[in-house]
Parts: sequence; structure tokens; C-alpha cells
Amino acid sequence: MPRRVKSAQMTMAVLLATGLLSGCSATKPKSQPTAQPHAGTVVDVDPAVRYQTWQGWGTSLAWFAYVLGGAPDKIRNHIADLLFDPTKGLGLNVVRYNIGGGENPQYNFMDPRARVPGYEPSPGKFDWQADKTQRWMLQAAKDRGANVFEAFSNSPPYWMTNSGSVTGAKDGGDNLKASDYQAFAEYLATVVKHFQTAWHIDFSTVEPFNEPVSNWWKFGGTQEGAHFDNASQSKLIPMLTTALQQQGLHTGIAAPDDNSVDETLASWNAYPSAVQHDVTQINTHGYNGSDRQGLNAAAAKAGKNLWMSEYGDGDSSGMTMSTEIIADVKQLKPTAWVYWQAVDGPGWGMLQMDVNHPGHDQFKTTEKYYVMENYSKFIRPNYQFIQIGLPNALAAYNRAQHTLVIVTTNASSVQNTYDYNLKQFSKLGASVKVYRTSKDEHLKQLAAIPITQSSFSAVAKSKSVTTYVLTGVEAK
Repeated sequence: MPRRVKSAQMTMAVLLATGLLSGCSATKPKSQPTAQPHAGTVVDVDPAVRYQTWQGWGTSLAWFAYVLGGAPDKIRNHIADLLFDPTKGLGLNVVRYNIGGGENPQYNFMDPRARVPGYEPSPGKFDWQADKTQRWMLQAAKDRGANVFEAFSNSPPYWMTNSGSVTGAKDGGDNLKASDYQAFAEYLATVVKHFQTAWHIDFSTVEPFNEPVSNWWKFGGTQEGAHFDNASQSKLIPMLTTALQQQGLHTGIAAPDDNSVDETLASWNAYPSAVQHDVTQINTHGYNGSDRQGLNAAAAKAGKNLWMSEYGDGDSSGMTMSTEIIADVKQLKPTAWVYWQAVDGPGWGMLQMDVNHPGHDQFKTTEKYYVMENYSKFIRPNYQFIQIGLPNALAAYNRAQHTLVIVTTNASSVQNTYDYNLKQFSKLGASVKVYRTSKDEHLKQLAAIPITQSSFSAVAKSKSVTTYVLTGVEAK
């Protein structure tokens, strides 16, 4: 997760006063037709070349849900609608829930938003009333259609640590006591089991580490964090496998969840084969690194599912995020793509709020929100990515629904024209629906573009993301 990200005071858009309660659905198209563009670069779309089938788009609940899950009902339900409802909002269906370690009550280092309580505040004593607010948002996401859930840990409970704090070891090294590996594995498995039986949340995976090889998790930090070197990870994973089995759970283990794709690949290669066998899913963060294809190859060779489990940036326009999505989907080929936290401070949040000092009825919907909607509202679970001959575009096809979705990003300062060649499809509809986000357009539905001789032409406006939706489509 991003560290050293400081919340700042900002001018907020007042939710109730400005009409943001009305939701964020696409605006209606203009009645007048738009001029057809001149011929441009030919872009071939080939459904015969198929890639990963999509599980979904998501967000981590840490830490915004811990704060906003306790907001007044009208506000927290509206935020849940904007994030998880597929009609009223983004329709995020992948949710990562943070199992808190719970800080030593004698310390007060952490940011207010990051003080997620643990479920075992002392050895053998569980408090199932803890963390009600984050759990409220988790349940709200499920009620709105979210269907893929992962639990993750940033730190063991403070009393299992060498430093006596969930913020990290004093030297940035391993912080889990050598005597408490088994206790930590059992803690995670017990919490996952309780979620299943008491709250009807089935976690498909549990991630025991967060950026574990990073050396910045030090005593006195502003959030939970714990270093685990590769040998320590390899020691804990088999214990967690056994603990989950003893609870009668089919929940898999996701790892290593490092800060960069290169670190994740190195950690994966450092695991003994027996440890690799115990890992169900390879998770990586996308803040650094470049060897996406290498990590994809390693996951494919091992037969493991692969997620981009966390990414975030400070560009509120969404152009940086959109460029990252394209690179990840095309090169890393994950089955899910998860943003760090959808509600966050300046630039980082899709819904922008100082979560450390929230006015529960105040936030700003950023352009990044609508850019995310260009993807998440249209490329839904069970779509399959297919070949498109344009580096700055994605194409996804749902064979059962006969629907093709193309998303094109133009992050440059000049507009471009593209001719999308659809001759590899045996059947096409008459026209293409168009939705565009730019500085002055928020998922704005434009006039439909006719399909002529198995192709259509469209202008990619500068600094924009455009989604094209084609129905009645059949592949050869």
C-alpha cells in the first residue's frame, strides 16, 4: 500500500448541498448527430486470439471503510452505491478486507484512519464486536453485488510482535516473534472461519503479508506493517495452509503481495516448490517494477491465478491509472485489478476525501472515478480479453451476451482517429454506443457511431478515455 501518503485539508464539495446524492450514471446522448471522422489508423480486433477471463475490478477497504462505515446511514449507503452498485456506480465486485492486527493500547503512532482493531486483543481472547464499521462496508458491497472477497493482513497482533507494536520492528526487520508463527496462522484462520459462519462472507483467498520484503515497516510508523523475509514467508505459509484445513475451510492463500512486480517475481522464485504448491494465487502490487511478462510467465508455468491486488497514484485525472490498467491487462494478464482505496486524499481517491479528518457528508467525485467507470461499468466478470492491435486500447468479449467492449485511452495532447476493423466477427450490430471521459465529460454518452463494412471510425479526443459498446456481436 502507499506509504508516507499524507492527508491534507482541502476544499470539499458538500454532498447534500451540491446534489451529489443523485448518483453518477451516464448522461444522455445529444440529439444532434456528430460528424464522422476522417480515415485514421486501422486497428484490427481479433476474437480468435483470447487471453484471460475476467474476475472483476475492485478496491481495498482499508482504510476508508473503517472510517466511512460509521457514517450516517444516508451517507454510507450513498458511498456504497457509488462504489459497488453496477447501475448507480462503479460496480466494483472484488473487495479486499483488512484483518487488523490491533495496536498496543499504550502507543498512539498511527493515523486515525489506519487504526483498524484486531479480533484477538490478547492471547486466546477474541472480540467479535471489533471493526464493525469496516465490516459494514464489506456487507454493503456484498448486498450490491460484490462476489469476490479476499482477506489480507498488514501485521500480526501487537502481542505477537518483537517490538510490541503493529507498526513494525525497530530495525525494519522481521517483527513476528519466532514463537508465535503458529499463533498468527491460527489467528488468521479463526477470523476467516468466523466470517464464514457468523457473517456469511466466504473469502476465496487470505493474504498473510502486505509488501513483506519492504524495509520501511518500522516501529513508530503511521500504519500497520510487518517485514517478512522470504524464509519467514516460507515458514508461515505451510502453517497457514494447515490452520485453514483444520478449520474446514477451502480458502486459498495469496502471496507474496510485494510492492513491485519485480519483487513479487523474486519472492515467488525464492519459495521452495512445496511452498509454491500451498499458494493458490499470486498477488502483486503495481507501484514499481517492470517485468510484468516475467511474472505472468511464472504464474502460468505454476498454474496459479494472478491478481494485480493493489495499485494507486496521485493523478486525479485518471490518465495515469488508465495507462497502468492497459499495461497490466495486456502484459501481466491478471484476472482481477484492484485499486488501493477508492476513497482517499487529494489525487489518490476516486472519491476524494481527507479520511483522517472526514466530514462524513463531504467529498469530491474526481475525473478518476469516471475513468474507472469507463472500464468497470462495461467490462464485467466473465468477459474475456481478446487481441486488439492498438497499444493504448483493450478489447473484451462476452460470447454468451454477444457483446464486445473496446476501451481506448488517449493520454496525449493531440486527438487521434482510429478505424476499428471488425472483419473477424461473423455478425455485428448496426451501430456502436460511445461513452467518453475527459476534463469536461464524465462518462458522457455521445451519439452512436454506425458500423459500415464491418468497421467503425472514431476520434480519440486528447486526454480522454472512451468506451465503445457493440451488441449483437458474434465471433467466427
